[in-house]
Amino acid sequence: PADLRFPIQNAHGDVVSLDVPDYGKLGHGSRAAFRNALLDSLPPTAAGESQVDRFLPSPLMTPLEAATHFWSEVFPDAQVTQIRRGAPAPAATELKTGITWASARHIQAIQELGLEESLVLQGETACQERLVPIPAGELGQATESLRASSEEILAQMRALSEQVDASLVGAWVRLRRNLRESLDEFAERADKCGRNRGGIRRARLHALAQAWRPHDKPQEEGLTLLSAVHSYHLDLAAIETYRTMHRRCLGPKTVLRTS
Repeated sequence: PADLRFPIQNAHGDVVSLDVPDYGKLGHGSRAAFRNALLDSLPPTAAGESQVDRFLPSPLMTPLEAATHFWSEVFPDAQVTQIRRGAPAPAATELKTGITWASARHIQAIQELGLEESLVLQGETACQERLVPIPAGELGQATESLRASSEEILAQMRALSEQVDASLVGAWVRLRRNLRESLDEFAERADKCGRNRGGIRRARLHALAQAWRPHDKPQEEGLTLLSAVHSYHLDLAAIETYRTMHRRCLGPKTVLRTS
């Protein structure tokens, strides 16, 4: 059942799992339906349809046949061995380099949000705690301070206006009304801008954090290769370049950038 859960990162930055129909042996109709479900969920990219078609097996191909065909195509020099059910699998070397794939868009988001790569690798909660507050709250306090001081000055101006000429009181009333309306309009707009900017920033952080640490898990445990190819622009045709980069990754937490 776990193999039939297909995790991807959707256009909203959420990691979701789509159920593979027909126990993985897709018929013509179920393949088309699953293909449409993937395209509806994944972020729209120029190569989206071709990438989905590359990853989906041909109709009526078993999951084992599809996996053998796919990995033989990605790694032409690799030897794919099929093990009979119940037989022990050959020993394999497990790589624990902690690699995280990142696109240029991710690196730009980190810089604009004022974060560090090491912090993003700690997950979304850690990033939220370190985000620099938007100064909308301070601006609101300054606006209210200006409102209070202006009321004091306006009261003084009324008394002075009456001393000069009683006819100035009407002009003073209009001045007070206009000033109050302008302050109210500015305060409302500042609050709206702050909330909008905060929402946009939270959405960007959510998409970034989920791409690097989906559900606070390592990237390779929470996302499929399709998401990396589709959203991070990994080029499977240049797999040898990535393998060379991989050999240089000796640190416990390494970020590999893609163009």
